[in-house]
Amino acid sequence: ASLAPLTMAEFGLLEKRFKRARKKWRADKQDLALKKAFKAAKKKYENAKLSTSPQAPAKPTAIPEAQVALGLLQKQVKEARKAWKESGKTDKKLKKALRQAKRRLEAAASSEGGSEKCAVQDATPDAKKSIKRGRETQARAKPNKRQKLERENDILDNASINGQGEEGHDNKNGDDTAVDEGNRVFVGNCNYKIDDDTILQFFKDCGEISEIYWVCNTTTGRFSGMGFVTFASNEGAAEAIKLHETECMGRRLKIRYAKPWKERPEKQPKDRVIRRPVKPLSERPDECYTVFVGNLSYSVNDESMTAFAEEKSQGTVTAIRWITDRDTDEFKGAGYMEFDSTDAVDEFVKQNGEVFMGRQLRVDFAKPKF
Repeated sequence: ASLAPLTMAEFGLLEKRFKRARKKWRADKQDLALKKAFKAAKKKYENAKLSTSPQAPAKPTAIPEAQVALGLLQKQVKEARKAWKESGKTDKKLKKALRQAKRRLEAAASSEGGSEKCAVQDATPDAKKSIKRGRETQARAKPNKRQKLERENDILDNASINGQGEEGHDNKNGDDTAVDEGNRVFVGNCNYKIDDDTILQFFKDCGEISEIYWVCNTTTGRFSGMGFVTFASNEGAAEAIKLHETECMGRRLKIRYAKPWKERPEKQPKDRVIRRPVKPLSERPDECYTVFVGNLSYSVNDESMTAFAEEKSQGTVTAIRWITDRDTDEFKGAGYMEFDSTDAVDEFVKQNGEVFMGRQLRVDFAKPKF
């Protein structure tokens, strides 16, 4: 029997229900009820598409100018991204062009439809990424892959078994890998629907529990299937260890002594000096007493420059002349220094390419004036 054709409103409602069920199932694929609901909604939606194909709402023949402009901007973003990647991501001009294309796309998308949400829904996948990326970075900074790996390593470090291997057998590697017994245990391989009441019931014969901590994903906030349980006494934790591999809510729990949190050493600041290829020195003029110094810090002064130059040259600075703008008198980050001997000049030009006050210096012999 053929299905009765649906109206546009009914077809749109089925499509909306299908997308909502798919979104919920993708957020938690472990939930069988959500999976079943998604399949049912999908079947109804597909049947509705078949029954309404002759009467399917036709797309408008005339595309609004705003959508045409948005499509052109999306194409420009794709082309700019492709050109930047093909250059090895080193061409600054292509990178700047990509940023400008993204800004134009975001501005057009946010204005079309009256809201940014409508623009994101109407945009292509590449445009969605560029629009959402700017919005999310303004809201909060996401942890990078390195931070996620460090967090996972911390969890695994806290999940080590005291004197036991991964499967609960005796550790034959000696006492170096053993964990001091305490009142805190790691509980892994938990059912995603587990809660405090369930874990309290599971450990009811082990003693009083003072704290339960569930580990969640730092980005999404979803439960990670593991946690830490702190008992009021070491004896309670010892009884809990005996329940290793015991089934709870259809899963065999991994119960181990937890390591104490390690104090991380303070990270040393990285050298943020931009290193560039060092230009070779020019030909040394006869009786040269003056050197050119470029790429200086804008906070440099006579005292700091003199102290640095005399230390490196083992000579004496007799004069310093800073290069400034003729109109505004602003310092241009360069200057000339005069020494008392040619030997001091020969020593100081060795600082070409070295770092002073956070900048890589450009040092060379000064050209004589004729």
